[in-house]
Amino acid sequence: MAAPAGAAGDPLTTALGQMAGKIEQVRDLKGKKLGVGDFPMAGGRISELGSYLADQLDVALTGRAAAGGFEVVTRSQLCQVIRENKLWVDDRFDPSLHKKLGRLGQADLMVTGQVTALSRQVSMSVRILDSETGRAVWADSLVLPLDEALRGLVSRPVLGDGCGAPGSASAPSGPDRLQI
Repeated sequence: MAAPAGAAGDPLTTALGQMAGKIEQVRDLKGKKLGVGDFPMAGGRISELGSYLADQLDVALTGRAAAGGFEVVTRSQLCQVIRENKLWVDDRFDPSLHKKLGRLGQADLMVTGQVTALSRQVSMSVRILDSETGRAVWADSLVLPLDEALRGLVSRPVLGDGCGAPGSASAPSGPDRLQI
């Protein structure tokens, strides 16, 4: 699959970089481990678009982690936790399990949210949840342009165990790329 927009300077990269900058300023983040979870569509379905946006936000946060005084738990580490604990059910990831995923993945805080496809835009809500309590620590939202490449990802669900393995959560997979 060709990657959708993402080159430096494009609106998506700029918007996600700005969101990462806002997250970097959250006081509760200093000295903590941060994981990036899933961004399902409004109905709860995990699409390739939500997975792509989560991955790109993870990249933007990783680039700011050292300067921001926090650590990012990689999505491949979280994917391993999902496989080992069978946290994926069918084509959905239970949002109430973010607390468990964060704790098992050794993340103090989890970044998650929701994606809603609009006509020519995507609305993306972003929340930071405390892995121990499930309490929302911070929230914001942004609107991104929905180009043709991203529009194609809206209707493509993430299948299998959510970590790239078809069928069951115990199936081996290729490179560790978390698609939650």
